[in-house]
Amino acid sequence: MQSFPAYLLVFHGSCDRRPQEAARGLSRFFCQRIQYFKLASLVGAKTTTVEPEEPLLLNGNLAIPEFYDVDEASGLELNSPTVEVASLEGSSTSLHEQIVDFGHQFWTAAANLDLSAPLRILVLPLFLLQGVHVMEDIPSEVALAQQILGQSFQVEIAPHLGSHPGLYRLITERMAAVPAEAWILLAHGSRRPHANWAIEALSERLGAVPAYWSVPPSLETRLSELVGLGLKKIAIFPYFLFRGTVTDAIAQRVVDLSRQFPNLSLSFTSPLEASPELADLLVELARRIPQ
Repeated sequence: MQSFPAYLLVFHGSCDRRPQEAARGLSRFFCQRIQYFKLASLVGAKTTTVEPEEPLLLNGNLAIPEFYDVDEASGLELNSPTVEVASLEGSSTSLHEQIVDFGHQFWTAAANLDLSAPLRILVLPLFLLQGVHVMEDIPSEVALAQQILGQSFQVEIAPHLGSHPGLYRLITERMAAVPAEAWILLAHGSRRPHANWAIEALSERLGAVPAYWSVPPSLETRLSELVGLGLKKIAIFPYFLFRGTVTDAIAQRVVDLSRQFPNLSLSFTSPLEASPELADLLVELARRIPQ
């Protein structure tokens, strides 16, 4: 039987249980979505090329190539994809140890696969920005895991979630549902040189102004600037993947700022969160790696 990768979704990690639960929810959506493509490939369906600027969405669902129904006479047995979640921080074991454990689990579950070739593990970084975690931490942990697992495995890294252009569409859909005269895109921010360029570029494309939680310009600074322009209905999009302690702190700060600007109508949306649409983007990133 044709061999398919096992998928490991890697997020930052936190002592807060909500990001862990959200990451697991996203992994379940991903497992459902990637299953369609696995079945299509096994029955020899022709797949269409998706341009990078086009999402894998059709009427809110994954755009799946058409294929014939598989009946019992075909003799085709379809197993669920091997999908798990790991974290860089907040775990009792390091990421490379989690990858090794995942590899051993995959080996046990791979009795019906072609073991003449290395078993493939595809790491999917659940990060919005190409920071130190994406550029340095994950690759170094993957390299350590590869050394331990040896030639029986091939561990690869997919592009990080924030690199998918479809995120722009998801955000604009959220923004369209909230009436506002101006938008603020609020990210965590970094002190590293040029690290915030991606946020500034995305803000410009969205027609929003960037603000940062940990570095200038702050949310309060941006609000003061917009109020000075005479704007009265302002909305804030937190550019974070999941709810957690930081988004809680931001929400409380928005409450405080609403008191500071009593004549201002201030809206605060939820972060991206786990959704089938977000899982669709992960599927597309996974499929960019040659099978």
